[in-house]
Amino acid sequence: PNLSGFETVVLDGAYLEADGGEAFQGQLDDAAEVVLQDGGLTVNRAAEIETLSGSGELRIADGAALKVTGSAFGSFRLAGFAGTELTGAGRSLPADSEVSLTNANGEPVAIPEPAVRVEGLGEYVSMADAFAAIAAGAADSYTVTLLDDVALEANAVSGAYDVVELPAKALTIQGGGHTLAAGDSRTRNYVYAAADLTLDNVELNMPKTYLRITGEGAAVTVEGTVTGTLEKIDASVSTGCTVRVKAPVSDDVIDGIAGTSKNKMTVILQGYGSLEAPAGRTAFPAVSNSSGALVLENSWLVADNAASWGAIEVRQGGGLSLTGSMPNASVKGWQVAEGVTADLTVKSGRLTINGQVSGRTQIHFSGSQMAAEGAVLVKAAKGALDSFVLAQPLEGLALLPDADGNY
Repeated sequence: PNLSGFETVVLDGAYLEADGGEAFQGQLDDAAEVVLQDGGLTVNRAAEIETLSGSGELRIADGAALKVTGSAFGSFRLAGFAGTELTGAGRSLPADSEVSLTNANGEPVAIPEPAVRVEGLGEYVSMADAFAAIAAGAADSYTVTLLDDVALEANAVSGAYDVVELPAKALTIQGGGHTLAAGDSRTRNYVYAAADLTLDNVELNMPKTYLRITGEGAAVTVEGTVTGTLEKIDASVSTGCTVRVKAPVSDDVIDGIAGTSKNKMTVILQGYGSLEAPAGRTAFPAVSNSSGALVLENSWLVADNAASWGAIEVRQGGGLSLTGSMPNASVKGWQVAEGVTADLTVKSGRLTINGQVSGRTQIHFSGSQMAAEGAVLVKAAKGALDSFVLAQPLEGLALLPDADGNY
């Protein structure tokens, strides 16, 4: 029959084949509740209802699906289904369903425990289901909590590679120590983030995965509780984006953070090293961002790869140490926040700044190394008279710039 306009469908000893022919389409479109009273329901195309209850037979045709969004309770026989696990069977029930299911052979069918909770929406058995709910949700941001180890399922492709496109909403993934995996570890995979993304207390199993920022101005934050492996955070297709990584996340966890010569990415490293023991190149992800800026927030780094970091900004204390394998370093700018004093430690080389200079920086000498008269510690043509000062005074010597900005 034509069921248009009926919110509740009760099958009392009756069997309904929904959408069984061209003349019968969308028969469950208006139905919010289906009640089986020793009856049966056959679904021939994707259908969604709020409530399923009672007892009877459910049959899902090939290529069809039945999704229950609100509540489900009762006992049902899944005719035509021989599996013992509900996942992937074209049947989707709420995580808190109180149902007893059997397959066509009379064997029990298990309902998976929820693996993901989305604040304000509910619990889901997969990230794919959670992302679908987020995409349809009214809020602009969501917190996703992992209740178990989960995998991201590809929903697009890029050439020969699988792609997971995250919902275009701000997401915080709270891992609770669980594992978040992506794709086939034998080949390259991509995860596309079109909006802000925060990863917290999660173990990443993404050794062949690029986390690509696709949203203009989007920010990715990696909390210091993140472990596991991610090959790269990639900002090659967006502009004005920000990547913040907190210690002790090392290059064992994230191998690299990469931009391009045009995208003006900002990379923020927070909590790495100290003045006395600056962080070496393996203590933090490798940064390739020559057109952007590297911001130091309470971070002191050995400057072996500084040429690829772009301009340096010191916002909350921090600086560079020229004490590694490269005695000299070159950066595209040196900006120190108001009220902050940056640190520069030199051994036998110098720091060259090929751009704007602001703020105050104190220069330290490594170990027993002492500057000789006439030695150049910093080359900064745009520096001011007091841009660089000695941390400790040297008897009979002063640090002064010449006309070319050599200090």
